[in-house]
Amino acid sequence: MTFLNDFARQHIREPHLDDFTTRLMRAWLEHRCARWTGTANPQLLINTQTPLGTAPVSRTWVDATLRGHAATIEALCVDR
Repeated sequence: MTFLNDFARQHIREPHLDDFTTRLMRAWLEHRCARWTGTANPQLLINTQTPLGTAPVSRTWVDATLRGHAATIEALCVDR
């Protein structure tokens, strides 16, 4: 849970995140910490191929994961 607490201190409490986004981030981070306990990967998004290293997930993985949803990686980046 150290990662979750550190990440929350650095990102979630910044005033530009609304309550809904904060709740989603906390839920994801709790899942991430439970699923990939002890990972040294500092990236927000990790998958089954990235927890043992420090590299981010691939663009292909993000595109495939978001396919069929209204969100795109570009929209997420701009919205942030």
